[in-house]
Amino acid sequence: MANYLGRVTSADVSGSTGESHIRLSLSYKTLAGPSSIDAMLAAATLDPSVVWRDVAFRQGTRPDRLRLQLQLLYDRRNQIAHEGDWDFVQLDFRIVAQVHLADCVRYGTELAQAMDAIL
Repeated sequence: MANYLGRVTSADVSGSTGESHIRLSLSYKTLAGPSSIDAMLAAATLDPSVVWRDVAFRQGTRPDRLRLQLQLLYDRRNQIAHEGDWDFVQLDFRIVAQVHLADCVRYGTELAQAMDAIL
């Protein structure tokens, strides 16, 4: 398990806080965050910083803001996919508001369309 998670040791996952270490490490697992997009762009022999810059210009913002917003969306996605959307502090499910969902879909769609136009 520790090898798969990559951020913890065997002692971490087998200790008294093992479940928390596993949950934390799984919350970072994603195959589609900004760094994964960078790896894909680099594999296609494109300069990720240039692509993010050009997409940011098209969106009227800065590259760091685009990347941060996307990372926040993927973090939220990971809460849903890897944690069952369960809040381990409040011992209840997290609330998903329709307006938040619509905002996430809009952002993802606009980012994908801008990347498609640039690439």
